[in-house]
Amino acid sequence: MTTSGDDQAGAGLQSRLRRELAAALRARDQVAVAALRTALSALANAEAVPAPAIPRGSVPAAGAASRNAAPGSPAPGSPAPGSPAPGSAAPGSPVPGSAAAGSAAPGGDPHIAGAAAGLGAAEAARRHIGEAEADRIVRAEISERLAAAEQYARAGHADRAGRLRREAAVLAAAVGEPA
Repeated sequence: MTTSGDDQAGAGLQSRLRRELAAALRARDQVAVAALRTALSALANAEAVPAPAIPRGSVPAAGAASRNAAPGSPAPGSPAPGSPAPGSAAPGSPVPGSAAAGSAAPGGDPHIAGAAAGLGAAEAARRHIGEAEADRIVRAEISERLAAAEQYARAGHADRAGRLRREAAVLAAAVGEPA
């Protein structure tokens, strides 16, 4: 797969941020480490592809069946205490849908629905962000820090405001913006 120069440039900013993070870790500069890790995380989040939509009703909400039940009563549709679960098999017989029953999904785990077998089998391709988008994301991180610093300063928290301003300065230097 080939990448455009714009994609490689976006990776260049990430590489620069990673190099600066390594230097900050060696120098034990906690302010720079925090700022650079947050910026790298923001870039990684921008590369993520959206998860496929799950149709409503296909997966019950956690606790939905028992939410309206009286305290101490079994959930609707659950077996009475001491009785076998519906669809349970006799000991030693294959579990329905298992490999022993002959209906396991190819390449999947017979005991976990929707499981994918193999290294990286469930990985999704990430999208590539270009230099302009990477720069925009890091500059947004800078402006968020400066806005929060201003709010902290107005609230009388000069120490927190100062830390956020130092984090913004670290990121500004990384993108070549004057501090």
